Amino acid sequence: SKGMNVEEDYGLSVSGWRQLLSRFIPTWVKPVKVPGVAEVLMQSMVVGSAITRDKSLKSGLADFYCNIQLPDVGLLDFNAVTEVEQRGYDTVLEPLKQWLDKERLDSQKPH
Repeated sequence: SKGMNVEEDYGLSVSGWRQLLSRFIPTWVKPVKVPGVAEVLMQSMVVGSAITRDKSLKSGLADFYCNIQLPDVGLLDFNAVTEVEQRGYDTVLEPLKQWLDKERLDSQKPH
């Protein structure tokens, strides 16, 4: 999965004081471009849900799973809901039909 992107490598930590000074005295202190709080929180929720999803899949809780990739749609791109719905439907329709056909054939086999 795609993680957060930054424009420069700022190491393992960012000085809050440096960030504050760069806002008030940008000519003296070069600001470091870092992800915002909302982006960090959203990404942490995505990571948490991905871990839960992986555990559910490994435990066999899901009968069918289709990972739909839409890299050109942002996590907070709420204006794309209709487009995402249609693209998701178009992407999953054929694999779902194939899975249902296989399930039907498997259920008709003598045990």
